[in-house]
Amino acid sequence: MDLSRIAGEYPTPPTLTDAGQTDAPVGGCVSPGGTPTQATLHLAGCTSPQATYRVVQRVITPDQCVPDRDRPFYFNDGHTEWTACMDINWDPTYCINLDAVVTKVACDDPNAHNKIKATQLLLDTTAVDGCTASGYAHPTRRYTICTDTQK
Repeated sequence: MDLSRIAGEYPTPPTLTDAGQTDAPVGGCVSPGGTPTQATLHLAGCTSPQATYRVVQRVITPDQCVPDRDRPFYFNDGHTEWTACMDINWDPTYCINLDAVVTKVACDDPNAHNKIKATQLLLDTTAVDGCTASGYAHPTRRYTICTDTQK
């Protein structure tokens, strides 16, 4: 299962602004951090454990993101304004820990208590009906990532 190249993952158009290209290139992977009022975004290699999200679109304001994106990251310093529209950067070798800060963790990490693992990619679908347990549907882009809770 190759989750790094999902058909239809990148909306058209992929970007509405050149602003943010260095910090959040479409197709790049990132790690959000900081606080709600001082948020940061750091580029990370897509196969690294720090790469929790993949930038699927870059626009000016969050309302311009594809509606089924997993998370927007809005930046405005008074001079430059842009939004990175992001999906979870699923990696079959890691689990995603869904705490206040989403992180990639080893699936056997005893300190991570809200772990899920991507188990299947369903294309040309708008729901999680085809998943064994649960999943993340992307109805606009017509794919679903099926997941299983890990103990």
